[in-house]
This record gives sequence, C-alpha cells and structure tokens, in this order.
Amino acid sequence: MIGVAVVGVGYMGAIHARTYAAEPRSHLVGVFDARPDTARSMADEAGAAAFASIEELLDRSDVEAVSICTPDADHVEPTLAALAAGKHVLLEKPIATTMADADRIVAAAETSPGQLMVAQIVRFDPRYVRVKRMLDDGALGDPISLHARRITSSASQDNLRGRVSVQLFLGIHDYDVIRWLTGREFAQVHTEARSGLLAARGYAVEDVAFTLGRLDGGAVACVESGWMLPREIPGGDIKLEVIGTGGTARVDLVEQGLAVCLTGERYERPSFGHAIAEEIEDFLEGIAAGRQPSVTAAEGRASLQVALAAIRSAELGTPVRPDLL
Repeated sequence: MIGVAVVGVGYMGAIHARTYAAEPRSHLVGVFDARPDTARSMADEAGAAAFASIEELLDRSDVEAVSICTPDADHVEPTLAALAAGKHVLLEKPIATTMADADRIVAAAETSPGQLMVAQIVRFDPRYVRVKRMLDDGALGDPISLHARRITSSASQDNLRGRVSVQLFLGIHDYDVIRWLTGREFAQVHTEARSGLLAARGYAVEDVAFTLGRLDGGAVACVESGWMLPREIPGGDIKLEVIGTGGTARVDLVEQGLAVCLTGERYERPSFGHAIAEEIEDFLEGIAAGRQPSVTAAEGRASLQVALAAIRSAELGTPVRPDLL
C-alpha cells in the first residue's frame, strides 16, 4: 500500500481523500488545509491525521505520494516543496495559471525522484477512453472536426467567486482532451467571449467563451466553455463530438453515455461509470510500476498554453498561436 496525503481538501481535495481512503492500493495518512477546521473534519471522516502544516506532512516518511488540490493560483509552492521532498505528486489541473509557473513545475519534475502527474480527469473517463481507442486504431478514420461543449450553471461561482477564468477552469479540460485524442497540437486559436451576467454579481469572469482552433494536420476544433446556465440545472451540458473520415463518436455526460456510428457498420450507446477512481488508480499503479505518469508535467504545460492563448485571443480579438506564448 502506498501512503498518501492530500493538500487542500475543498471540493476536489475531499474527493481525492475519500477515493484514497477507499482504494485498496493506498493508505490515506493525512490531510492539510489552510482552514484547520476543514482539515480536521475531513481527517475525522476518513480516519486520517490532520496536519498542521505542509512541512509537517512532507516530513512524514510514510507519506510517499501527495495530491495537490489547492486553488489554481496556489499550485506552485506546495508542488515544488513536495517534489523537493522526493514525493510523488498528483497535481489537480491546471498545472499552473502562468507559463512561468508551469515552467518552474516542469523543471522541478525533471529533477525530482518523485513522479508528477497532472490530474486531467477527462482522459480517464471511460467514454473518452473509448473514443481515443477508436481514433488510435483507425476506426473513426482521420479526424476532420471536434466540437466540445462544457457549460455549467452559475452556481459554480458560489464557491469560485471569480478567482479563475472559465478557460482555466472548464476550457482546459477540452483543450487537453482534444490534444490527447488526436495526438496533435493546436496551431492557432481564435476566441470570442461574452461577459455581463456574472460581472453583475461581482465576479470578474466571462459568462461564456467560444474558441475555434486549427490543429496541426488540418482538423478544426470548436470548444465552448461557460457557466451561465440557471443554477437549477444539475450537471450542466457537457458533450463532445468527433467526426472523422470513417465515422463519428458523440459523448454526452448529461445522458451518461457514448454514441458511436461507424460508416457502413453500426450504431451503439454503451454506458460507463465515474473517472476519478480510474485516475487515482492509474496514478498509484504508475508509482508502483515506476513508469512515466499518464499525464506528464509537459502535457499539463502544453494544455495550459492553449488555454492562455484562448484568453489572449479574446483580449486581442485576433487569432493567437499558442507556441508563441
């Protein structure tokens, strides 16, 4: 069993802690949060320790791996400290909020004896994994277009309170998954964004952003990211459609399914389960096997670069090349 700890036990950190506590490959040693009461509550629930500081957590020899689930802008210091201590790290997306900070993390990951994996959870959703397999084995042919939609309710801002862009919170999921599915980079992005609804509530973030991108090799991608649906709508509206020369695949997280239609063959709608357990299982298996993480620091950096290019494009009103950031 691998001894693990969680830094930051808000919404995602609590899920990490509960998953580790239930996973037979891991032992949840303890948690740390800047809010001591929150840490104690999570520790009591999971039967673990509540650490008084990150330093105390990292000093424990029985902590081999750490999940970093702090707010996006606070990823750098705990991640660098954990890597310097030789711990394995599962870092919640985005890897950072600036390219300079992402570069610091990438450099630290290259020299640490611990592995660093970026928690791009969509890569572990079995529905998306199925689409990836069909693209890799040629069943869908060459990708022509990809359309990703990730629109949630304005209730998201009850907790976020304007601290993170829609591109870094939602859009980066789809920029990353499009890169992963196709194995191709975004050559250019052009984003149009709209603000107003959330700004009127005091949150300086976009309501919605539409990004049109061209991938290396010629495929086009559209990514819709927003959080302006009525709060009464549960789960939001999250979809992906991939059209290739050999067929199409559509993922719909609201309907909890995957629809596949291959040219001249069949149409099917299998259903699947949750992804975070798959992600954490993969992280633990990678540590045990000593293999490269499934989502490396460099991969996390590349997806951040696309998201930041989309933000820049919306500011300028012109297309932006991610590789020039």
